[in-house]
Amino acid sequence: MLIVVGGHSRGSGKTSLVLAIIRGLRELEWTAVKISGHSHDAASWRLAEERDAGGAADSCRYLAAGAQRSFWLSAGESALSGAVPSLHEVLDASPHAIVESNTILEFLEPDLYLMALDYRAAEFKDSAMRWLHRADAFALVDAGTAAPPWAGLIQRCLKPLFRLDPEARSHPELTLFIRNSIHSAPQH
Repeated sequence: MLIVVGGHSRGSGKTSLVLAIIRGLRELEWTAVKISGHSHDAASWRLAEERDAGGAADSCRYLAAGAQRSFWLSAGESALSGAVPSLHEVLDASPHAIVESNTILEFLEPDLYLMALDYRAAEFKDSAMRWLHRADAFALVDAGTAAPPWAGLIQRCLKPLFRLDPEARSHPELTLFIRNSIHSAPQH
């Protein structure tokens, strides 16, 4: 099972969603991958395994939540395609993997694509808009006080919307949705 978690903007709750999935389905011994861009060299990339569950980086937080393995892929704007073969090696060795990124959808076909939403953020990134139609479900990480102008887009997609309580350690409905998706996913 390969899950990709994207989001509509920076700070939309992608990492919170990944952590909720790992905690809710800890028995699946996840391999989690954080993909982030960097600007100092658009043509380079680096894939590193995280081993410190006590650190502050998102890849550390994956381990603290219960992931069996955690990786951080840092890739320049034009370098992600060059990193994909190494990423495939990691993912192919993992029966259950979760990747935090919108952009990786250009190169991977996940079993499940979830999009994190935060109504407090008015921005809707082009990369998120590009993949909106592929979302299997949405997770509203923070409802804020009023729906943003783009909220109607989500309603028109007619996909499940899970409202996540940021204080909760588990989200039973989301966990059940993923568990059912695992059982219906084709075996690789």
